[in-house]
Amino acid sequence: MSRRPVAGQAARRYRFYRSCVGWPPGDVDSPGGLSDLIRLSVQITRATFIRYVQREDLHTLEAQLGYQRRPHLGLTMAGDWHVTYFRSKHHGIRVYGFTHSAIEYVFKRFEPDGRVVAVQRTIPFPEFAGLGRRSTHG
Repeated sequence: MSRRPVAGQAARRYRFYRSCVGWPPGDVDSPGGLSDLIRLSVQITRATFIRYVQREDLHTLEAQLGYQRRPHLGLTMAGDWHVTYFRSKHHGIRVYGFTHSAIEYVFKRFEPDGRVVAVQRTIPFPEFAGLGRRSTHG
């Protein structure tokens, strides 16, 4: 059975969760937290990363980081050899991400109600409201 997303599964793709800059301090050095996520990460290709993440979120991040959508307009993220892509686990849950300027950008799966898929609980999505996710805050 293929683990690769297929057409029609876009809603189940991994969405942007947060960067390491805005990571909750209590989850940086906790078991399974950010430090373990980085330490246990496995480098993957951009093509593999693209198969799993929500394109709209990625395009928004690329624009926020100053990348162009087309090579003839300037540097694209795909053309920047300083960017690396990875897969890892955050508290036992698969995540995908990329590293740009020594900052990790992490993508996770979300429940239909906008909450992060988690082992024991779901965490409301707070960070990048401009990425097309429904806010769970009033």
